[in-house]
Amino acid sequence: MSKLLRMEKVSKVFKKGGLEILALKDIDIELFEGEFVCITGRSGSGKTTFLNIAGFLDVPTSGNIFYLDRPVSFSSYDEMTEFRRNNIGFIFQKLYLQSHLTAIENILLPVRYSSYSLSDAEERALELLRSFGLADRRDFFPSELSGGECQRIAIARALINSPKIILADEPTSDLDNRTSVEVMDILKDISENRKASVLTVTHDSSVVPYGDRVFIMDEGMIRLA
Repeated sequence: MSKLLRMEKVSKVFKKGGLEILALKDIDIELFEGEFVCITGRSGSGKTTFLNIAGFLDVPTSGNIFYLDRPVSFSSYDEMTEFRRNNIGFIFQKLYLQSHLTAIENILLPVRYSSYSLSDAEERALELLRSFGLADRRDFFPSELSGGECQRIAIARALINSPKIILADEPTSDLDNRTSVEVMDILKDISENRKASVLTVTHDSSVVPYGDRVFIMDEGMIRLA
C-alpha cells in the first residue's frame, strides 16, 4: 500500500491572552492508501485540531507533514487551498450544505474552483447520486431530504474531485442506528473499492469496528487502541 500522509512530531500551540495552550503534542502517524482509520477521544482531547491539520485547514506549530513521502509546505494560503482542493475531501459534522442549492448543485460546489470541466463533473455527480441511491433526489433541496440523505450528499460532495484522502468529522452525528450503518458502509466501501483513505474522528463506539486501525487521542497525544 502507498503511504499517503505522514505526520512527524507534529505539535500545535494556541495562544490565548498570555497563555499557551498545547492542543497537539508530538503526533506521529501514517495513513495508507485504501485504509480506514478511526480516532476516538473525549471532547477537548485534540481531535478537531488534529483533523484540521491533517486536512491542511491549519498548520502545525512544529513538526513535519509528508504527502506521498514528500514534505509539504506552502508559500501562501492560496497554494494551501489549491493543494487541499485537489487531494482532500471533507465530510463536516454540520455538513454545511447550502440550503438554496439542490442536491446536485451542492455536490458540484467544489468543482467551481477546480480544473474539472463542468460537463465531466456533472456526469460524475450523477454517477455518485446513482451509486448512493439518490438519483431521484438530484433536484431536491436539503430541507426536502432526510438526515441520511443529506449525509450522503455531503459524502458525494467530498468525492467529486476524486481526492485520495477523505476526512470525516463525527459522520454518524444525529443519525439513527440504521442510517448510521448505511453511512458507515458507504465510507468503508470508499476505502475498499475507491482506494481513497478514510480518516474519521468520532465519539460513536459503533464506528470503531469499521477501522483498520483505531487510535485514542488524549490531551493532545495519540496512541493505538
